[in-house]
Amino acid sequence: MAGARGRGRGRGVISWYELLNISRDAAERYRAYEQADPIACPNDGEPLREGPDGQGLYCPFDGWRPNGRRVGDGLTST
Repeated sequence: MAGARGRGRGRGVISWYELLNISRDAAERYRAYEQADPIACPNDGEPLREGPDGQGLYCPFDGWRPNGRRVGDGLTST
């Protein structure tokens, strides 16, 4: 029985500090993900492309832009 006690070490045994480090690492990665510039449209997943008006990235499918405006906004006068 003495051998059975030592068999589990290194396999599946994790300390609370290791879990805390995993949680902190995940939170750090999530913050970095949230702050990164988008690479795809959140509406349809279409990869973003350089806008036709030279004003940054846009979605060619629905015109979405990371700043909330759409391609063509501001072209019409009121």
